Amino acid sequence: MFNVKPVENKRPATEIQPNSGANAPAENPWAVVSLLPCVLSAEIEARCFTVGDLLDLGVGSVINSHHSKAGPIPLWVNGVKLCWAEFDVIGNRLGVRVTEP
Repeated sequence: MFNVKPVENKRPATEIQPNSGANAPAENPWAVVSLLPCVLSAEIEARCFTVGDLLDLGVGSVINSHHSKAGPIPLWVNGVKLCWAEFDVIGNRLGVRVTEP
């Protein structure tokens, strides 16, 4: 499983005010939790991978995943499968594009 580093947050930071719930903003009920951190990961199966292969991993190692570049991969948030995605190359970076919920 590969852990994906979070991308720079493009949303403006908002100050969270204590709230009794009686006067919560009706237009955005997720505002209170929108800044909570979470772990996002993409899973790629590597068949025939052994403990010896794991011990041999180092900087620059390449793992043969037998996975199609365009094939769907599960995207997980805090250990819960959220959606399906696919890898995408953007410039010189590898990204993950959500394809279906």
